[in-house]
Amino acid sequence: MSWIVSLFKLKREVRYVEEAKEEDFVPLGTKAEVFALLRRWFPDGDFSRLNCISLDHREEVCELIIPDEEDIADEDTVNSIGFQSPSYRILRDVCRQMNWKALNPSDGEFIDFDNQPPDIYTPYFGRRRPQPPKYGLVDFIVYLRDQVIETWAKGDKKALEGLANTLATLNDGFETAGYNSPYWVIVDKLAYFARYHEFADYQTYIPSEDDIRRFDTPDYDVSK
Repeated sequence: MSWIVSLFKLKREVRYVEEAKEEDFVPLGTKAEVFALLRRWFPDGDFSRLNCISLDHREEVCELIIPDEEDIADEDTVNSIGFQSPSYRILRDVCRQMNWKALNPSDGEFIDFDNQPPDIYTPYFGRRRPQPPKYGLVDFIVYLRDQVIETWAKGDKKALEGLANTLATLNDGFETAGYNSPYWVIVDKLAYFARYHEFADYQTYIPSEDDIRRFDTPDYDVSK
């Protein structure tokens, strides 16, 4: 859902829109002043299009819109700016720092950051930038297993030989470093199968993914 929140500056404190008179609204500043503030707040923003600035701030993504930016000079005043699908935190912090008001387009009222809980705006505010899933050691071992199986199924002997060398080097490196983990037993088995796949028993040297993920349990015997 695209949601544009407009920011305004008022010369006196008002809580509700109906309390504000036309003369209460004052400019945010000149165009030059507003852009100087934005560049200071969001140094990583994409300012290649000044009428629609892309922000990726602390993993929170939104766009900042300057109405009619191309038609106003640096010394001209800016009466409002818009945040498209902003995060609650970005909007709250900017408004509090500058003493600006944010107009909620869903009900036409000013957002009350002090008295209204953030969760009432959950359907509107932008989400955090999606983060890549976190992988652990067990996921890495499962990945190595899958690579061996897929390469073996393709019948690519040269690629299998390369995998065997890589896995053996990986296992030797951890043994030299003194790491003693049951996972490296399975790496050794995968290396053996990749090298001697023509006669090596699949069930002996290729564990199931479930078996690999059970390695963390204290009663699991990896040597079987």
